[in-house]
Amino acid sequence: MTDPGGENIVRMALDKAEQVARPPDEPPADSGGGGLGGERRSFLGRGDLPHTCPVEPLGVFGEMFWYIDALRQLRGLKAKEHSKLILTGLFGTHLALLYDAWPRVNKEGKTVGWRAEAVAEALMVACSRRGVWDVWGRVRGSGAWKDAEGGLVFHCGDVIISAAAHHHVGRPRPQVDAQLLLGWVCAGLLGGALDWRPLVWITGDKATGKSTLHQVLHAVFGDDGILSVSDVSAAGIWQKLGHSTLPVAIDELEAEEDNRKAQNVIKLARQAASGGVILRGGADHAATEFKARSCFLFSSILV
Repeated sequence: MTDPGGENIVRMALDKAEQVARPPDEPPADSGGGGLGGERRSFLGRGDLPHTCPVEPLGVFGEMFWYIDALRQLRGLKAKEHSKLILTGLFGTHLALLYDAWPRVNKEGKTVGWRAEAVAEALMVACSRRGVWDVWGRVRGSGAWKDAEGGLVFHCGDVIISAAAHHHVGRPRPQVDAQLLLGWVCAGLLGGALDWRPLVWITGDKATGKSTLHQVLHAVFGDDGILSVSDVSAAGIWQKLGHSTLPVAIDELEAEEDNRKAQNVIKLARQAASGGVILRGGADHAATEFKARSCFLFSSILV
């Protein structure tokens, strides 16, 4: 997207607002003039990117960190490849931002360069916050394509044109996530009547609103309309559900040293997607049958 001044704005939604917190190893900024070599310095918090950053983090897959660079090209870098020269290439003609956002200063407080290690840290943290991003099946080069609804889409290199809108190359618009969650809510209301029940997994850093979203969903469904828990076993879920088809929302399903309990819960959710039948033997040698027909939603910092 291009603003009236012609500057690329590629970060449409930041996980945090831009901060001016000074790292402990840097001298305090004074109120002198701005610009390259000036005395005015604006320090970002650890792992933050400025709103005007021309490089867009997409996510991580394996050892690769994926970005859209300043020229709107897809770039994949390993951690060790976040060198100063490669970072310079990522930012293209926007080098002034590097001096302004991540300045390296001398003893007199003058800006004499930029801190490549701080830029690399901010970019890799931002990618990790986006989560896992598999390039396979996501990249469509220049030319004509069909969208999910069968409509015509033209990829013009840096701009994607469709009947609905024109937008720059990069991540899907944030409204998509909201629409998908709304679809899950509707499916959750109809769980037992569906042939297939979708599963949703919400990720985000600490204090990004995951638990608050669970509270909102609880309010939408009502006290008796959803099973909302944070520490539970697969057996506990199917015993609580019994013959009901209520949606299940599980908060804070984080990785632990022993993941067997979490894996059993995930297996139950996968069985519920297709309505699988679960058989469990009892002490009286009588089998107990349970058919999972609920829509599951998980949330955690990492998947």
